[in-house]
Amino acid sequence: MPAEASPDLIAGALARRDFPAAIQLLETEKDRGFSNINDFFLLTYLYCLNGSVEKAEALPPPEPVQSKKIGLLIGFGANYRPSLDFIPQAESGSYQS
Repeated sequence: MPAEASPDLIAGALARRDFPAAIQLLETEKDRGFSNINDFFLLTYLYCLNGSVEKAEALPPPEPVQSKKIGLLIGFGANYRPSLDFIPQAESGSYQS
């Protein structure tokens, strides 16, 4: 997969709420070396959201990320559980997936 396609594929996986696919794509980015620091934080968050806090804690931060930011993100992710109470409803006649 070309590196240029990665952001669009990650966005598509997130839009579908296919978190395992987004994690897999972000892990590929990690192996290449994150081109965007936000990908590191997104991967950390998705690990926590998926219940893999230990993976999030073991993820080596790219330079020059501060450890305080990482600790805050992991702490938030470990305590966050998404609510499905609010799911936007499609308007009449529009596409529903």
